Amino acid sequence: MLALISGVTLLALMCLIVYSVFMRRVFNAPPLGVYDTAEVMLIPVVAFSLAYTGLTKGHIFVDLLSSFAKPRTIQRSDAVVLLVCGLLVALLTWESILLGIRAIEVNEVTQMIEIPYFPFIAALALGAAIFAVVLFKQAWQAFKGIESPPEYD
Repeated sequence: MLALISGVTLLALMCLIVYSVFMRRVFNAPPLGVYDTAEVMLIPVVAFSLAYTGLTKGHIFVDLLSSFAKPRTIQRSDAVVLLVCGLLVALLTWESILLGIRAIEVNEVTQMIEIPYFPFIAALALGAAIFAVVLFKQAWQAFKGIESPPEYD
């Protein structure tokens, strides 16, 4: 569902940019606040697509050990790498929550049309939390030796 929201937001962002370019080139009247809107729209696009990319194994995975290590060693190293990545993304989630609290406290908004940052920081925290869960699940599966195909549902 979040990947779908990300895709729809990306489509809306594309339409906004096309509209802005059209207005600037044809009527010499760029619409107000396009940069602010594009700035905050990029946050859910990235945050909501992270978990789906991890779930479908669409991310880059560098494998340096497979040519000379035993399969069990590779399995354990994959589990460790996924666990460390999960911990880092969980840290990102925590820091996003703290950033969101600070954004509420100081009423942080964009510069031109004053869009509040908090809802978009909350979207970042949600996307990162779900991605952390996906990484922890994959780390557990790698540790147990469960071969999981990419999930596309």
